[in-house]
Amino acid sequence: MKKKATAALTTAFAGVAVVVGLAGPASAGTPSTPNQRFNLAIQFDADRTTTSCTVVASGVIQGTGTCTIHDVSENVGRVRLVLPGGTVTLRVREVASTDDFDEARCVNRFTSTERFRIVNGTGAYAGASGSGTEVSGGIFTARVTPQGCDFANGSGFVGVSATATVSLGGSGSA
Repeated sequence: MKKKATAALTTAFAGVAVVVGLAGPASAGTPSTPNQRFNLAIQFDADRTTTSCTVVASGVIQGTGTCTIHDVSENVGRVRLVLPGGTVTLRVREVASTDDFDEARCVNRFTSTERFRIVNGTGAYAGASGSGTEVSGGIFTARVTPQGCDFANGSGFVGVSATATVSLGGSGSA
C-alpha cells in the first residue's frame, strides 16, 4: 500500500515540479548574460490544477509575472510566462527527482532538477533564446482520515530556483 501510494504521488506531483519554470521583463536587444535568474512559487490543488503561479526574474529578462503550466508527457512540460513586456514559453525536461512520502502524516516531499530552453517569446521577448537549469522542491499534504490519506482534499506548493544564459532579439543563445 505504501509503495503504491508513493508511486501514485510521485507520478502525480512530479509533473507539477517538472513544469515549473521562469520569467520577467527587460528591453529588447539587451546582450546575453550567463547570470539570468528565475524564481517561481506555485500552489496547486489535489488534481494538480495550478491555483497560483508567480515568477520573479532578474538579468536580461526582469520583472514579476504569472505563468501557466502544461504537461506534455510524464517528464516534459511547457511553461508560459506572462510578463508586462510580453510572454516567454519554456520547454522543461526533468533530469532527476526524489520523493519522500510520510503515510502516517499524509505528506509528500519532493525535489526535482530540470533543464529548460526558451521555445518562444512575444513582445519585448520576441526572438528570445537560451537555456538553463532549475532546481525545485515541493510538498503535498492530504487530509488524514481513519481510512488513510484523503488525497482528493489535498494541496501543495512548489518553489523553483533557476539560472540560465539568455539572449533577446535573436542575438544568439546558450
